[in-house]
Formats: sequence, C-alpha cells, structure tokens
Amino acid sequence: RCLKSVIIEIQKGSVLGVYNDSDEFKKLEDNYEPCQLDEEFILVEKLVEDELLLAIPLIPLHSDKKCIGEDALKALNVNNKMNSFSALAKLKDSKV
Repeated sequence: RCLKSVIIEIQKGSVLGVYNDSDEFKKLEDNYEPCQLDEEFILVEKLVEDELLLAIPLIPLHSDKKCIGEDALKALNVNNKMNSFSALAKLKDSKV
C-alpha cells in the first residue's frame, strides 16, 4: 500500500425491516435487514453513516496495479519465500 489518496465508489442498497419486539422480528421476511427500534424514532443520518462504514472495504486499494507501494510488496514477497529453516541449517553446519 502506498498510503496515497484513493477514490472508492460505494454502491449499497438495503431494505430495512423496523421492529419493536421479538414478535415483530419473527414476522420479518428474509429479504429485510432487521433494524430494532430502541427509541421512538430513528436518526436517518446515523443509519446512513453506519451503512457507509460497513460498505467501505477493510483494505482500500487503488484500482490500477501501478500503485507506488506495489514494488515494495513484491520485494517483501520475495524475501518471505526464503526457507524458514535455512538459519537452523547454518547453525547446524557451523557446529559440526
């Protein structure tokens, strides 16, 4: 990752089924996303904010493969391919 700005298009659709108690919850159809009504009203801006946060990827990446940090990632992958027991083999050979 290069830690540069990235633009992500978010498209999210939800169908909420608002309910007060467990009886109403049981009546909800499967295509509804349950939303329990804890108070008299729902703050729509809070609901939208929560949905946006859930829609953002955990690790946002640039859409093109020419990210500045990609070379560092390739170098890291090459270094990780070393045999993890090679250091032990060197120790064993030096003691013999």
